Amino acid sequence: MHYSNIDKKETKQNVIDLLESQRSLKIELAHLKLSTGISAIQYDGMPKGQGHVNGVEASLLHDIVKVQKRRDELTFRLACISNTLLTMHDVDEFNDYLATLLEYRYLKRWTVMKCCMQLVSDTDFGRGKYIGMVSESQFFEQRDQALLAFAEIYPERSKLIVEKTGDFPE
Repeated sequence: MHYSNIDKKETKQNVIDLLESQRSLKIELAHLKLSTGISAIQYDGMPKGQGHVNGVEASLLHDIVKVQKRRDELTFRLACISNTLLTMHDVDEFNDYLATLLEYRYLKRWTVMKCCMQLVSDTDFGRGKYIGMVSESQFFEQRDQALLAFAEIYPERSKLIVEKTGDFPE
């Protein structure tokens, strides 16, 4: 992808926001699974109406459909994040390294220093290129590359990539 017409700063921030939202998406999904599981147990075996619509039953059905739609949306968003990272791992050794960098920093929520140390020991690219650890300046440069690569691969690119609107320098 050619980055000259992309607002890199905004695009990178969109990716950061998405990756950082993964934890809250997982928590919300877990809550919905638990709450609908309990609700289904509570309402199972309720008397059925005899040919007319029970208002409580219709309301409950509406709520269940609404919750299921939200569960599906959350599951889809989490799958998009996960599958984008898996695809990055499969592209080549460097993108594998970049995906690992994003996972450590944004999904595991590690400090920059811990990421810098682990990237060297945990990735083939890191072991082959660095001795000791990645410097913080190298980390941030590679993080920026990783964020843009993620945006490029993400299935819903339009939600992450921001086009430049003027001739402003970055």
